[in-house]
Amino acid sequence: MKPVRFTARAESDMRSIIRYYEDIAPGLSARIVEDVRARIERLRHFPKSGRRIAIGDLHQVLSPRYRFKIAYRVMDDEIDIVGIFRLQNREV
Repeated sequence: MKPVRFTARAESDMRSIIRYYEDIAPGLSARIVEDVRARIERLRHFPKSGRRIAIGDLHQVLSPRYRFKIAYRVMDDEIDIVGIFRLQNREV
């Protein structure tokens, strides 16, 4: 298994998601975080399971329940999470 590292952008994305959804429905952000973390944990076991995208050497996967895109790069010694965002909100 490879360790996972969040870039500053991905950390900022996650904080923004938590703030936004906590304002809409208290408790929802915790479920979203769990959904995203479960998908990232799977990446540790299957790092190349995501769809390759046209930007550089990035891959992306969707969180199963809430459909967040998780953009990441597979490095020799780790997996770098570079962005987390709603499916319809923006592209990598």
